[in-house]
Amino acid sequence: MYELSRRFLGDREGTVWKEGTLFPYITEAYRSLQRKLAENGHQIFIAETEITVPASTTSLTKATTPALPANLVVPWLMKERENGTTGKLQRMTRRIQDLPEPDPGDRIRFWKYAGNVLKLVPSNRAVNVWLEYEAELADVTKLTDPILISGAVGALAHGTAMLVDGSHAEEYMADVAELENADLRANQFAPVRPIPYRHRWS
Repeated sequence: MYELSRRFLGDREGTVWKEGTLFPYITEAYRSLQRKLAENGHQIFIAETEITVPASTTSLTKATTPALPANLVVPWLMKERENGTTGKLQRMTRRIQDLPEPDPGDRIRFWKYAGNVLKLVPSNRAVNVWLEYEAELADVTKLTDPILISGAVGALAHGTAMLVDGSHAEEYMADVAELENADLRANQFAPVRPIPYRHRWS
């Protein structure tokens, strides 16, 4: 990737753009690419988990016990059932405004996510919650860290060149579109295609 980025910048020998010099641009290109693909529902950013929520719980964060997933960006969909049972999961309702304040029952029913806090209506018993969410990839913090988006070398090299001197913008957008199309082709026969976050609550 570094060699390709230097080639796009007209520095094949690496006399100007050493790896350490390019590294901040590559990390920013990586973050930008993640944002673009996540907005379009790329499968790599879709994750799910189950959390057993104790009775009377009103909020969860990444620091509580139990905790939200460390790689969570935003929840998309939540379902629940009583802890210890194998019945059908019941879809929970996301609220934009304040949560209702009913007497505690055997379900949570409503949730709201704001300020990195998942707010819940307390139940009178433990509930198993299934959570589908947008996940973030591990950041690139050193030169040897892996790039976790398959087939993204060209997009990152073009994106790096674009950040450095404004060149290769058209090539970068074409690479992004190809990554999105490849993901669609790979999942065209899936029973349900997850809806990108930006469309879920509109």
